[in-house]
Amino acid sequence: MIIAVDPGASGAIAWKRRGLPAECCGMPETRGDAIALFKRKLTLSSGEPLVGYHEKVANYVECGGASAMMQFGRNAERCACIMETLGIPLVEIAPQTWQKALGLGKSERVKCDADAGPEAKKKAREHNAVAKRDWKNKLKAEAQRRFPHLKVTLGNADALLILAAALGLPENSGEHA
Repeated sequence: MIIAVDPGASGAIAWKRRGLPAECCGMPETRGDAIALFKRKLTLSSGEPLVGYHEKVANYVECGGASAMMQFGRNAERCACIMETLGIPLVEIAPQTWQKALGLGKSERVKCDADAGPEAKKKAREHNAVAKRDWKNKLKAEAQRRFPHLKVTLGNADALLILAAALGLPENSGEHA
């Protein structure tokens, strides 16, 4: 089984067992819900190989504020700690890595120079808002293409694509058809 975790605020968990279609669910709201999910659905006693891919996250949530950063940190560590506690091997995978593995290209977002004037910063923010929306819709469309049997949303698309990238890695390919 391969597990893929997008720990974002509206993140999700996706998984695939050998010979079965992929499944996914939204990020559990509490520690107890997350523990129950991993114990009930995401561990195996059959001896089937099991590995978890967890999106490697930045230490900063742009424009998120302190509470958003705290919740993001909770989500990011919650699933990783549960997997490690349950003895599930954990691989951190950067967004750039899974996006490159799937041939998705790059977002059109731009960085704004810290010394830029207010008008330049405003233009960069406006550009990035549109670029982020377009990028997220592109990711959702790709997840829909790869997982037509699932209801793909903006919230679960990244987890599904992390799963798709993990399935295509040499150490996993062929084992989960």
